[in-house]
Amino acid sequence: MMWDWAYIGMSDETEEGSWVSWTGEIVNPFWAPGMPDNYQNEDCASLGLGEIGINDINCYDTYAFICYKKYF
Repeated sequence: MMWDWAYIGMSDETEEGSWVSWTGEIVNPFWAPGMPDNYQNEDCASLGLGEIGINDINCYDTYAFICYKKYF
């Protein structure tokens, strides 16, 4: 597992270039320079340690993940 990157619950698997959160909301992420590049059909989004902005990554690789918790 690669711990320096974490999935953040966004994907463009349904429609290439249309990024949606896991809740179904359309998002316009703050991309890292040159991203998303869709290298080898990357459809998920991640944050990396020391990186500025979001990166697109392969959804089938193993990474850490960031959870959402609703507070009452």
